[in-house]
Amino acid sequence: NNNMPQQVFNIFPTVNLTGATTSIYKENFENFIPGTYANFPDGWSSNSQLPSPDYYRWQANQGPVPEAGPGPLVDHTLNSKKGTYVYVNADSVGSPAYFVSPCIDINALTHPFLSFWYHMAGKDISNLHVDIYTGSVWKTNIFTLTGPQQNDVTDPWKQAFVDISTYKGVIKIRFVAVRGNGP
Repeated sequence: NNNMPQQVFNIFPTVNLTGATTSIYKENFENFIPGTYANFPDGWSSNSQLPSPDYYRWQANQGPVPEAGPGPLVDHTLNSKKGTYVYVNADSVGSPAYFVSPCIDINALTHPFLSFWYHMAGKDISNLHVDIYTGSVWKTNIFTLTGPQQNDVTDPWKQAFVDISTYKGVIKIRFVAVRGNGP
């Protein structure tokens, strides 16, 4: 079916900020309400304020993506259709879509890094970028994934590790999904 979305970024069943021995922040999105695309809990935000379901945006989901696209069948945290994750569906207009963390103080970490799980399937996958806000400026593209990272909805989630040891103080993390050339 040519009308089915060909790109779905399914990301973040868990976002974790960890140092050499200490974890200071963990979000598994299990308290996000499926279908929510704005006013996320726990200080998370997005540029997805438009109410149109056709707008390119991050939104919470459980189980397979509603559009029957190439996303995962289950989330990573619970490995079940009842687990919650956040995704972007490319069968929509607009780009990029931003998903921004609350402020996180990483001063207590000796060698901080960000880890998150992702599932990026579909022939028209473009890019996922991670940016860091340092309190005065966004440092862009500190981590980038390009193109499909999985081939099928049954493929396992993958984990990314991003060294953020060059940053100090209070930061924000921004996940940026860039729409591909799909339908």
